Amino acid sequence: DNNGKSWTEKYRPETWSSLQGHNSDVQEIRQWSKNWSPGDQPILLVGKPGIGKTTIAQIISKTMGYPIQGINASSARKSDDVEGLAMSMASTPTDAERQLILLDEVDGMTSGRGDPLVPLTEELADPSNPIVMTANSKYDIPQSVKSASRMYELSLGKRSRKAKLRDIAEAEGVDIDKQDLDKLAERPDLRSAINDLQTWAEEDIPASSGDRTFEEDAFSVME
Repeated sequence: DNNGKSWTEKYRPETWSSLQGHNSDVQEIRQWSKNWSPGDQPILLVGKPGIGKTTIAQIISKTMGYPIQGINASSARKSDDVEGLAMSMASTPTDAERQLILLDEVDGMTSGRGDPLVPLTEELADPSNPIVMTANSKYDIPQSVKSASRMYELSLGKRSRKAKLRDIAEAEGVDIDKQDLDKLAERPDLRSAINDLQTWAEEDIPASSGDRTFEEDAFSVME
């Protein structure tokens, strides 16, 4: 039942072929997921919020047949935190041979005096589970983490964003004029653009004369 379900979830891609944009990077990441073996280098997905980093990790999880364990890296502030994080990354789930580790917000980690990230970088150097890391800004990622991974800088062009929005509008029977669709597609954060499209449709705002403004959601305001 999709009633009340957010359109970002309802229309989240579930297969490689349904991913919008990122073509050459996606092919490499897909090969990584098909051929992964213990010790293989982790991958690092860098890009703005709402661009599809988590979606790619979920598709990898489905491809591999491994459950996904999400860990927020930015909460690891002390050496003990990092050691616990590294142990979680190496652990085996009770119901599967391995698990896919999704290490979010590695650009929120700090490598201070004495480099407390050593346990993490040691696990990244020889991982027992496949690891996908995400970051919004490549400039804030600790160098030791960056060096241990294969980095992909993701971006989604306006044409790809517009195509996705048009597909959703058609599927939902939403009558949106070309000017409004263009305005939504200007936004780099596809997630907030989809949220706005859903809000507009559910509130049944009448056809625009070209002066309607779409609201910023909390994620884009914070960003």
